[in-house]
Amino acid sequence: MLPKVVGNDSLLRELQLTGRSMHADEALRFGLVSRVLGDHSSLMAAALDLAGTIARKSPLAVTGTKNLLNYTRVYHARSRNSCCILHATARLEHAVHLHAR
Repeated sequence: MLPKVVGNDSLLRELQLTGRSMHADEALRFGLVSRVLGDHSSLMAAALDLAGTIARKSPLAVTGTKNLLNYTRVYHARSRNSCCILHATARLEHAVHLHAR
């Protein structure tokens, strides 16, 4: 799974064969992290803000999205597309149900 996450075979081989550390700016450049923050307090504030944003979302939507993201890392594109359509349909039906109340 790591080659799909890294998306760069030569970088992955270099890191695995040399055991070298990757610095934050390089991880950001290769898309392995979404952002780099300056210090620990900034990191904690951003993490708590992100966690709060996710916690305010529908638990069903969050769980379904996490499952879909994990699934799409592993399976073939055709299967992935079918799963995405099924997931989107379920989310739409859930939204319609909530608005119908």
